[in-house]
Amino acid sequence: MLELAYITSALGGALCGVLGFYVVRLGLTTLTFTIAHAALAGAALALVLGTDMTYTAMVLAITTSLVLGLIFSRVEYLRDTICMTFFSFFSALALLSIYLSNTLVLATATLSTVLWGSVLAVTIDKAVLLTSIALILTVYLLAFKTQISSLIFDKRLAEAEGLNVLMHTVIIMLITATSISIMLRVVGGFLVFTLIYIPTMASTVLTARANKQLLTAALIGALAGPTGLTISLVMDLPVGVSITLTAVAMASATMIVKGISLKHEVKKVKLTQ
Repeated sequence: MLELAYITSALGGALCGVLGFYVVRLGLTTLTFTIAHAALAGAALALVLGTDMTYTAMVLAITTSLVLGLIFSRVEYLRDTICMTFFSFFSALALLSIYLSNTLVLATATLSTVLWGSVLAVTIDKAVLLTSIALILTVYLLAFKTQISSLIFDKRLAEAEGLNVLMHTVIIMLITATSISIMLRVVGGFLVFTLIYIPTMASTVLTARANKQLLTAALIGALAGPTGLTISLVMDLPVGVSITLTAVAMASATMIVKGISLKHEVKKVKLTQ
């Protein structure tokens, strides 16, 4: 079971790092934040319905992706406002679901999984599903490499050239929604989106080249997962908190190293003048 948790945290971290790169590049940050809270609401709703947390979260997250994709295809303005409206609704739904569930659930491992993840929450079927998603994403990125590169370079120009921007955006969001729903079991609903954002932020600090940012984000995510898991086991801390703090520490370290490197380069330039 523990080996499975390590494999899942590494694979999930890498997957989230890759997805984060595309989410940020395509300007989908607010949308992803909303979808993460839709997954949280679905997981909390599962406490009331007595259904599987991952699949309930997945249904709500995927549905939200499709609905917002449909709305965004018709609305140019107020997209962030629309996303935050959905975010507020899902936050309220999550809290209401926790309130409506049996009060004894507040002390159970089930609720702790929803909020901050659990090592024991990872099962073989979920690990297989996560691996399948990673393979699907890899095949998709290879099959549409040219189109996706155009999207990353300039979304409006790609659309003007006839590229189906909405289709690719929705595909990325559906894969992201599914990945978030599974990783919610490991990291917890309130922290799962950090594996999307933090590795990507750190990668942009380290390098300006897109291909290197993609690889770096995946590597940071893959390292943050197992490292945070180890810290959680050693120090008896919530898994999601440990993984998040590890990712933040790694991002902070990259900024410090980059700052020192820039200062060194400036000194070298001054000495050569």
